[in-house]
Amino acid sequence: MKKLLFAILVFSLSLVQSVFAAELWTGAKTVTGIQTNGTAGFVVYFDSTVNSACTTAGTNSIYIYSGYKNVDDAGLNLHMSMILTALTTGKEVSVLYDDSTSKCYGKFVNMT
Repeated sequence: MKKLLFAILVFSLSLVQSVFAAELWTGAKTVTGIQTNGTAGFVVYFDSTVNSACTTAGTNSIYIYSGYKNVDDAGLNLHMSMILTALTTGKEVSVLYDDSTSKCYGKFVNMT
């Protein structure tokens, strides 16, 4: 019985780890550009590589879209404000993103 409980515990911990392993912070980076589109979102470009998994717009980019990673329209506007502020002032930001897709969707933006 103890072996079964131990096996269940190990399996459960591996599932929890795999669920959270995809969310990472970019670390402090300088925003070098932003690209908007007609589908309620934008792409942020940074001065250095974010992750080699982020290949759709380049390894130095993160997508932030309404409806992805629990970002709603209000959150999208707040993220856009912070990114534009960082772009115009030269302040660095760090973005929490998910690297499980090649678009690396952003979830939170923190200005440093």
